[in-house]
Amino acid sequence: MNLSEFILSYLRMDFPVKAKAPNKKTLSAMKEAEEGGGIECDSIEDFWEKMGIDRSA
Repeated sequence: MNLSEFILSYLRMDFPVKAKAPNKKTLSAMKEAEEGGGIECDSIEDFWEKMGIDRSA
């Protein structure tokens, strides 16, 4: 165990990570993605365009 792992092990005991349940909107999006729905992109440029992001900004 190195120093970083040692420190993190104590931090994890003091600050446990609590799992959060996804909300309805997130569950719906996950289901859509698993079923093959959603947006398909041919390239990163296509992705930026479909997301409405101006890369020159």
